[in-house]
Amino acid sequence: MTPGPRAPSLLLVKPAGADCNFRCDYCFYLDAEARAGAARRRMGDEVLERMIASYLALDLPVHAFCWQGGEPTLMELDFFRRVTELQERHGRPGTVIANSLQTNAALIDDAFAGHLADYRFLVGCSLDGPPRLHDRRRRSADGGATHGLAVAGLRRLQARGVAVNALCVVHDVNVGHPREVFDHLVGLGFDHLQFLPCVEFGPGGAPRPWTITGRQWGEFLIGIFEAWRDAGLAVSVRNLDAVLQRLVDDRPGDCTMDDSCRQYLVVEHDGGYYPCDFRATPAWRLGDVMSMNPAEAMVAARMLEFGALKAPASPDCPPCRHFDVCRGGCPARRDPREATAREWLCEGTLAFLDHARGSLEELAGGIRRAHHDRA
Repeated sequence: MTPGPRAPSLLLVKPAGADCNFRCDYCFYLDAEARAGAARRRMGDEVLERMIASYLALDLPVHAFCWQGGEPTLMELDFFRRVTELQERHGRPGTVIANSLQTNAALIDDAFAGHLADYRFLVGCSLDGPPRLHDRRRRSADGGATHGLAVAGLRRLQARGVAVNALCVVHDVNVGHPREVFDHLVGLGFDHLQFLPCVEFGPGGAPRPWTITGRQWGEFLIGIFEAWRDAGLAVSVRNLDAVLQRLVDDRPGDCTMDDSCRQYLVVEHDGGYYPCDFRATPAWRLGDVMSMNPAEAMVAARMLEFGALKAPASPDCPPCRHFDVCRGGCPARRDPREATAREWLCEGTLAFLDHARGSLEELAGGIRRAHHDRA
């Protein structure tokens, strides 16, 4: 095996690049259309096999592949059959492989759902709440509503016993309705939820119309926290789990809460490596799967430069009462018009932690005691 200096925790693979059958208003990837032209993007077999083989050669407890887009199901079922075939071929005895798929679910048929079930894919389905909230920003390529398409795909996945979670983008339309969004997603059968704040800046640095404010984000998270508590903690909310993990054992619950932006690698359809989903641009290309393995990409000069961007830009961050949890947030969410800007959502993160941290610390203490009693 090749241990490497720092192997990525996962490969975030975009086999169809920016291509998608939806035209969501807030999709930052729509801006990437100009990067490679309008040509159809698909990962070739040579790139796919090299990527899988080189990653599985690394000495890791778990080899995690997250298939994203654009819309990865545009690759169709035969591509994912090939994925699992190559993983079986190149994995050695004892190799643990975890596959996840993030999808709008519109193209999931019974056969597709069956394959995902057979190989234990975890499938994240994009839903932004009930139709009146979801369909405002998530439209099909011809401008039609998409909520019904997503739910139909979800039902096929559930019928096959596929593990599913909800990925909800929080934007200007649904941000004022946390309880309604929570109840709708739980009502669809999800018991794992993740809320992704929509923060996008235009070419001049001004926020896009669908971008939420820090105050809105804080109020939304507080609403979700109260709904979660009222549900008896029976639902897993990744945003809350991430804070809990930091409070339990001081490990980052997600990449925005780490001290450096060097957790994973993005692999584009052409095999190019990039350091982050939000920085898959020519300026940040690290190399490609045909010329380096993932561990080598993790120590590429541009990757080290990127990791250093996580250092707080604002002098207000280190002395903050909640810096030990948030670690300054995501650099991609800093106002590009200000060199020393705090994270765009900082106000909301502070309000949420002021509201919920005490309760979460009590829960974290109980988790630590339970771990100690079992030891």
